[in-house]
Amino acid sequence: MPQRQTRAKVSADQLSTRFAPLTRALAAARTHMRRAT
Repeated sequence: MPQRQTRAKVSADQLSTRFAPLTRALAAARTHMRRAT
């Protein structure tokens, strides 16, 4: 049971690190759109 939890946590961390730049770009685009209008 604990082994599975750690594995899930590791996969979640990998996902978050993979999507970090994507979310950052999304936030930047959102601020840019707000500034343009």
